[in-house]
Amino acid sequence: MRTLFISLTLILSCSLFAQDKISVVFNERTHDFGTIREENGKAVTVFTFTNTSNQVVAIKSVKTSCGCTTPSYSREPIAPNGTGEIKVAYDATGRSGNFSKNITVQIGNDTETKTESLNITGEVTPRPKSVQETYPFKNGDLLMREHILNFGSIIKGETAERTAEVYNNSEKEISLVFGNIPDFLTVDFDNSPKIAPKTKATIKFLLNSDKSKSWGDISANIQIKINGKIADQNYSIKAKINEDFSKISNEDLKNAPIAVINPKNINLTTIKVGTKRTSKIQLTNNGKTPLLIRTIKIDTDYLTVKPAKNEVAAGKSIDLNITVDATKLDAFQFRKQVKIITNDPVNSVITLMIEWQTE
Repeated sequence: MRTLFISLTLILSCSLFAQDKISVVFNERTHDFGTIREENGKAVTVFTFTNTSNQVVAIKSVKTSCGCTTPSYSREPIAPNGTGEIKVAYDATGRSGNFSKNITVQIGNDTETKTESLNITGEVTPRPKSVQETYPFKNGDLLMREHILNFGSIIKGETAERTAEVYNNSEKEISLVFGNIPDFLTVDFDNSPKIAPKTKATIKFLLNSDKSKSWGDISANIQIKINGKIADQNYSIKAKINEDFSKISNEDLKNAPIAVINPKNINLTTIKVGTKRTSKIQLTNNGKTPLLIRTIKIDTDYLTVKPAKNEVAAGKSIDLNITVDATKLDAFQFRKQVKIITNDPVNSVITLMIEWQTE
């Protein structure tokens, strides 16, 4: 009899304990908005839940995984069998494509808190862009999709083609001509250099790297003429011409040139304003075949680095003459980067840092 009493007591205690636990049932835990048009702004859904426990609860907090998702909810107590609501708004502005966002909800009272997870999904279709948004760069009546055309990396000896789009934003036909075109670049119109009113045109640019005398980063500013008048802005072309070392054999690699400069950080100390300073540093070829200096890149005209010659025999060194022209400089602390491009397959670009103080 005592054993039966203890068993009934335990069962009753467990039953009461279970009833004390917070439990809620949501109408849905994942809401799919389907397709949303970006121009419509915010999409809103409401998650509802029923308090299926035997005690009063309240929504303590609602947190989202993104600032694009905004929740709102009531802080009022929810009695047993009562319902609560969580409104969730997703802002589609500027967010085209698929999305999936999580919402973390805490429901509880003074003694207990229960965490629930919700989710919203959908796909945002981008709003149609205006002509000005599609072609944001203005050059008189000519609108351009970009003002810099970047070819990216090109292996020396290869050609690459890129296209550019422009738009005639006027009510009259315009004639478009490009000037100052470098030898390595060819410009061709898809149809005609004359563009009808409120019409776009495609321009083809063909870059022949063999005709470029430079290596590494190259650029060109092309002049634009609209109806015979030079436009305010140029059109910039950029590319990076690299040597192809991908097919070099292990045997060739053993016999390849090895470019060595030490140190790579050079301090010329103090240079008096209005004077020039020349220093030297050695470039050594520790390889077994000639080292060729392809080019030396510097982004300023008051610093020059000139090699004694552009070819370094195996096991030999040459001087690199470093000159700072401070005749037009003010007192300042300078730190400039120099890139030396060679045919060393392992270390084709050597970066020097040259610094000095003018006073």
